[in-house]
Amino acid sequence: MRRPLRGISEYVSAALLAIIVLGVGALVISRIIENTYTAQQLAEQQLIKTTIESRQDLTIALAYIDSNGVLHVVIVTDNTPVKLYDIYINNTLWSDKCTLSLNNGQTLIPHNIVLPYYAAATITCNLGGKSYADVKIVYEGGEAYASAKKI
Repeated sequence: MRRPLRGISEYVSAALLAIIVLGVGALVISRIIENTYTAQQLAEQQLIKTTIESRQDLTIALAYIDSNGVLHVVIVTDNTPVKLYDIYINNTLWSDKCTLSLNNGQTLIPHNIVLPYYAAATITCNLGGKSYADVKIVYEGGEAYASAKKI
């Protein structure tokens, strides 16, 4: 009487188990690599955005209120364009109530605009009878502050 070959089935099952473990391991490793690559891309994009934001510089050169109650704020930019978001006067949003005149003669509403590099601009806002104003200009690189008095 001949006995069945038990050793072959054990080898086949061990080989199948090894193939399954290697396949699952390869899937897990490929997902880890994919997630690492995605995280690296997001980090690089954030670094580029932060670098651009940190290079933006806006300076308030002069702020005063004239005898008619009009606030004048002279701003200048450095060697990179500056994205201007909002203007606050006495902690109240005034962006839509003011005008911005660039040194090239162009007049804009100072809300979500990009000022060119090495630009000078004047922001004017009619304050009425106010004789003092705290000004905050919010731009992509931060905030600039000034106080203006009637002259």
